[in-house]
Amino acid sequence: MSNRERMPTTTETSQEDQQEKRAITASLLAHYFDFTPLDDAPEIDNPLDELQLLADDMNAQGLTPFDLLSVPRASFSYWETAVKKKRIEVGEDGKSHTVNDIEVVPSRARRYDIRPQTRDVDLSEFIITPPPVNIRKTQSKPRKVRHEKVLVDLPDIQYALREHRDGSFTPVHDPRAIDVALQITKDIQPDVIVSGGDELDLPELGRFDADSTHFMGPHSVRRSVLGLHRLLAQLRADNQNAEIPMVSSNHVERWDKFLLKHAPHLAEVRPADDPEGYPLLSIERALGLKALDIDYIAGYAAAMYRVNDRLITFHGDKSKNNGSTAQEYLRQFPDQSVMFHHTHRMEREMRTLGGRVIQAFSNGCLANTQGAVPSYHNAVDTHGEIVPHQENWQNGIGVVHYTEGNGAFNVEQVIIDHNDGYKAFYNGKWYEPRPQAERTWEQFEPGMKIREYPAAPEVRNAA
Repeated sequence: MSNRERMPTTTETSQEDQQEKRAITASLLAHYFDFTPLDDAPEIDNPLDELQLLADDMNAQGLTPFDLLSVPRASFSYWETAVKKKRIEVGEDGKSHTVNDIEVVPSRARRYDIRPQTRDVDLSEFIITPPPVNIRKTQSKPRKVRHEKVLVDLPDIQYALREHRDGSFTPVHDPRAIDVALQITKDIQPDVIVSGGDELDLPELGRFDADSTHFMGPHSVRRSVLGLHRLLAQLRADNQNAEIPMVSSNHVERWDKFLLKHAPHLAEVRPADDPEGYPLLSIERALGLKALDIDYIAGYAAAMYRVNDRLITFHGDKSKNNGSTAQEYLRQFPDQSVMFHHTHRMEREMRTLGGRVIQAFSNGCLANTQGAVPSYHNAVDTHGEIVPHQENWQNGIGVVHYTEGNGAFNVEQVIIDHNDGYKAFYNGKWYEPRPQAERTWEQFEPGMKIREYPAAPEVRNAA
């Protein structure tokens, strides 16, 4: 059975096994961390008993082994200084009474300095393959016989969730734009679906200063990984015969850079039963891309996907504020048409050289365009709320009809306009986002309250 014939959300182990692997244990803490006593506390019969207290507390807080990677240094104390005892005492009236005493005993405590081991450690318990998700296999129309091939470009999703003080979440990605893109893609049944990079935003791992405490919770990265996995699983379920390349990008590259900077000894650890497979802590394994039959093209900024002899696509590393990024790529690639990303804007420029038309184009983004994405222009107020701000970005996707080899291609840019309720028009049909309750790919964690961000910021007029 080929990978594409498999159910895309199936994993090789049961959910119970996954939960067991994800639990923090005393032995795991002792194996991964250096525990150096900071005082001359009395000897303890079994130090693992103390570490189990710490493990129990971490598990109760919902932490997973993967969260330990973000602990650069910490301290942990265990103590016992008093004992409650009962005794029987005979009073002056000749009757017996129960008396509660608090007996102070010598301090029995130990304080630990906690640091990651400097040597290589076995990380078999750190596997973070996403758990199975229940996305039903959709009934899509059989693909029509076409003389040309069709490619759908899904640009810059920027998946992340801002967690507010009331426990609700604001998406950095735009679920309504994404839902429209999923519907159009499913109807097309393309041969290729290009995921153009920045599928994850990962502000937690970036080098820029935080704009708020929204991404500082222990589960922030975990939620992004599981949420994007579910979205990609829906994409695969809807388009079971499509080739899906995912092109490396600057935001997703934050994952590898963070790992190499803070835990370089772990970057190349691979499972013993799959020594040639993806590293245990790689983005490919974290997102479960193998089970979804998605090909990750690593190596930003050189990573690219060739559509045909005339057209290539990549994420890109240029962004001109005046909207002339396409002109820059025309100069860089004088004999090759390019589909780029990264700018979040819809752009399209052409030039004719030697009688041949060369194009450079970008199809916008599927991220929020009104201030939710951490950027130079965004802001958060003193109440932890996002200040609405309309970026010079546009939501949209691209549809490319092409022939293989040195054949012609045609680009259709489909705008998804938030001012019109995220409606989009393609191939004679209007599309609009489904209600939140029907977007099953968005509901990956029971009880999550995901805010519907305003479709357009309110304009304040002078009195």
